[in-house]
Amino acid sequence: MVCDSLTALLPPTFEGRPVEWDCDNSSVRRIAARLRELAKRRGVSVLLIHHSGKDVERGARGPSEWRNSVDMLYRLDAKPDGCVRVDVEKARDAGILRPFTLHLRHEAGTFGVELGDAVSLPKLSPSAEKADAFLRGAGQASAADIQRAAGIGSRHTMRTVAADCLSAGLWRDTGNKVGTSPIYAHTGLE
Repeated sequence: MVCDSLTALLPPTFEGRPVEWDCDNSSVRRIAARLRELAKRRGVSVLLIHHSGKDVERGARGPSEWRNSVDMLYRLDAKPDGCVRVDVEKARDAGILRPFTLHLRHEAGTFGVELGDAVSLPKLSPSAEKADAFLRGAGQASAADIQRAAGIGSRHTMRTVAADCLSAGLWRDTGNKVGTSPIYAHTGLE
């Protein structure tokens, strides 16, 4: 079952009360549980299509519970050359794949998709290498803990390091925080 798009399908009320879908984690948990129950009862998979907000680095719009509730989370980014980069950001019961590309073809009234190569990982800065080595060993840690362990001097540098490691597919944002510090998990990519 494909729900496209999630935002367009959300009702203004749920279980008899108004819902602010951009901030109501409790309602998201309940509707996610109902979708999971429907999938199990009908023997189908549910694919929710959702969009990022204006700041793509912050991920999907709305409450963090959307991210927490899904089993698989893919991010698709259209590139100017016509290919689509696919990042597996979450795989509850499976390993994380290295980012890869899909090449879309339009020829003589037909449409095709070809699997491209795995995306090569960029060269990391020395600070990012230290931070990545720490998180690989820890498995999961807050940005503040990573910053301290890797000896990164400023929060600005830490944000740059995190953005580089996230875009390389080495880290994923868990959607949780310690205070204001995001918690990252290592994906296991080498």
